[in-house]
Amino acid sequence: MSRVKLAACLLLVLGCKSDPPSSPYSHDIEKLCNVSALSGADPGDPVGRMVTTSKWLAANLETPESRTFMVAIQPLEGAQKADALDAEAHKLGLASCPLAAEWRH
Repeated sequence: MSRVKLAACLLLVLGCKSDPPSSPYSHDIEKLCNVSALSGADPGDPVGRMVTTSKWLAANLETPESRTFMVAIQPLEGAQKADALDAEAHKLGLASCPLAAEWRH
C-alpha cells in the first residue's frame, strides 16, 4: 500500500473515532447533562435542587451557544425536553445524558 493510501486510511479511521468532540460547546452540553452530580444538588429537595443547578450552570457554562440552547428547550416539558437534550448530546458524540433521563421520570 502506498504511503498516500495508508495516510488516507489512517485519517478515515481517526475521523470515525467515537470519542466526543472536544469543543467548548460540547463540554458545556456535557456539563448540562451531568449538572445534578456536578452541582452537588440534593435529590431530596426539588426546589433547592433547581436553585443549586441553576446557579451552578450560570457559573460554569462557557459558551453563548449553550445558553441559547437552554433558552430554546426551556418551554418544552417532560419527554419533549428530554428528547431535545438527548438529541443534542448524541449529535455531539456524548454516549448518555443523565439529566435527560431525569426529565423522563
